Parts: sequence; structure tokens; C-alpha cells
Amino acid sequence: MTRNSLQIFIASTFILLGSCKEKGIQCESLSSIDNFKVGQIWKYNNRQGEDSSTLTVLKIEKCHKTFDSISSSDTVIHIRIDKIKLKNSKGEYSYSIEHLPCSEKALSKSVATVVGENSSLPDFSNEYDRWKKLYDKGKNLYWGLTIKEAVADRDSLMNVK
Repeated sequence: MTRNSLQIFIASTFILLGSCKEKGIQCESLSSIDNFKVGQIWKYNNRQGEDSSTLTVLKIEKCHKTFDSISSSDTVIHIRIDKIKLKNSKGEYSYSIEHLPCSEKALSKSVATVVGENSSLPDFSNEYDRWKKLYDKGKNLYWGLTIKEAVADRDSLMNVK
């Protein structure tokens, strides 16, 4: 094999290997989708004893992913949950989940009625940025469970000693 042939072979191999890797994730922020709108406050099918709990829609994203020539789309809805009671391993309590990314389907199965709208949303940028870095690496880190199940799972995870 000549030197030019070897260089062409090596370059072609890198191009081929590069085409097998992640092509990228592009997320588009939306102000609304179907029944959901940023800022909406919803009653949802909550855990027993948390009847006053509500969730707020913080952000809606349509994300397009391409890996190994396979494309897919996800709608991720970022919410905040208030008026819950989560106990951690130290015996302390939290009364909200500041950021919980979930699928549109999970949220649709969970919500009951819109009870208000919040035009002044809390800052959740730190939590979102941590989530987004992992999501951009191909980790599908959002809840597909109902919100009630996600809160229960989060509660049991916090109680691990």
C-alpha cells in the first residue's frame, strides 16, 4: 500500500467511524403544546395526604436526536411540584421538587385540572443545566411514570441511608 493509499484509507476510516457516532441533539423550546402551556399550574392525581399539591409547567421542549443514523423525537416537559412532603435520610423534609423532567404522555396521564397560571416562574436553571448536560450525552433522563409515581420514587430515593 502506498503512502497516499494509506492516508486515504485512514481518513476514510475516521469518516466512517465519525458517522457512527452521535450526530447530535437539538432541542427547541416551545411556549405550549397540546394541552400544556408554560406557567400553567395543575392539580394532579397526587399521593394520599397531599391533596393540596400542585405542579407548575416550567419549560416545554421538543428534542430531536440522531444516533447511528437513527432519529427520534421526544417532548420533555419540565415541571415543579409544590406542597408535598419528602423525607431524606437525615430525617429532614423537603416540601417541593424544584425540577422534574417528564414525558408529555406521563404528564397527560397525571393531570386533573388547571387551577391557575404563574407568569413569574422560579429560577430552575442550575437543575436544568445539570439535566441538559446528561441529556445531551444521550441519557434519556426524564420520567415516563405518572407524577404520583415519580414523587413516590423520588421520596424512596431520598430515604436511602
